[in-house]
Amino acid sequence: MKKILIFNFYKGILLRGIPIYTDNLVLALEKDGCKVNQFICPKFIAKLPRAIIDIMFVLSEQILVPLLSIFGKYDKVIYPYNSTSILSALTKKSLIIIHDFIPNKKIKRAISISSLYIVLSQRIHAWLKRDVAFVSSTTYRIGRNVSWLKKCDHYLFPNAFYIFENTFSTLQKIDSKDENYVVLISGNGSNKQFEKTMGLWSSLTNQENTRLKVVGLGAHKTWASKIANEFNQNDVDILPILSDEELVNVIKNSSLMWAHSTHEGFGRPVIEGRICGLNVIATNIPAFREHKDDNVFLYNTNSFEKIYTSALQAPCNKEYEIKYHVILENEVAKWLAKEK
Repeated sequence: MKKILIFNFYKGILLRGIPIYTDNLVLALEKDGCKVNQFICPKFIAKLPRAIIDIMFVLSEQILVPLLSIFGKYDKVIYPYNSTSILSALTKKSLIIIHDFIPNKKIKRAISISSLYIVLSQRIHAWLKRDVAFVSSTTYRIGRNVSWLKKCDHYLFPNAFYIFENTFSTLQKIDSKDENYVVLISGNGSNKQFEKTMGLWSSLTNQENTRLKVVGLGAHKTWASKIANEFNQNDVDILPILSDEELVNVIKNSSLMWAHSTHEGFGRPVIEGRICGLNVIATNIPAFREHKDDNVFLYNTNSFEKIYTSALQAPCNKEYEIKYHVILENEVAKWLAKEK
């Protein structure tokens, strides 16, 4: 039985994204018989200013986790936040998970300290020929053609939905639609373009009986509400931070799922909408195109209203089979079987 340590520092601080990805990866590893422990930010640190939390992240990643992996006699250690520990790379135990190459693109312009940290740790890890995993077919394809990654062993560890799917299966007979609304999965990052999404929503015609419920901005409700009010959008609800059960109920009782972003590592909201038996509209970017089926409708800015209307009117195949679990479990087994 392999003993695995995963660095999931921001669990409990970030409520979507990498912490969710990591929790599902743990289940895939456990399916293969591994004993898995996670290194998570202590609760008292989570209450400190974000700058201090980020410093603690670096110290934990570079020093605490590799020492814990050595003295705890772990077989392997996984770093899922795009960066990795140099000390762990020296021990030949580490695997880094790359979600996107945004920090690497910034190196050609004015690079931030956080991006520089990510890039440097990745390059040293790759120079030592350590293992690299990617979260989607798109990033996997790009990564295999990146010159400084060519000597690493590559794996595809796509997003999994074990937790979401289990929550949906236990709640699918609870609640029924008592109002007509669309769910938007958003965030306060520049890639989410929240102000632009409000502009798109306000441009729609014949929307008198449809509300928009926004998920992902519960921690930034004041900021998001101010933007919605600037567009005189009285039909927009910025939802608070949701539990897994609340999130599934909000999605499955909606009329349509909406994901708007300029770039993503994987595009998780598209699959969440399809699991819940919905048609999904999303921006036409590679991470969303990867999940395209007859019930996923992709738009550009000038085609939004046409695509939105088509998605609302189109029949929906409510049966959706997740293809990523088999891929993840096979790739995990291949990585675990690899000799040091």
